[in-house]
Amino acid sequence: MEENCTWVTYKIIAYDNAGNSATKDNNGYGHKYHIIPEYPSAPILILLMLTTLISTIFKKKKASNLPIF
Repeated sequence: MEENCTWVTYKIIAYDNAGNSATKDNNGYGHKYHIIPEYPSAPILILLMLTTLISTIFKKKKASNLPIF
């Protein structure tokens, strides 16, 4: 089995207005689907922080070079 993936198992339980319930769980096996993460979250967060930092530095440098009238 793959280490960098996740299997999700679920069942559906529904109730009507009279309080009756119905369960759909694939005959006791549950419904399953496989999730493969497309992008790891840590590198994206670091990239976002670096981009914000760099743009802030350039904006402050540009603002300090403007002449005062």
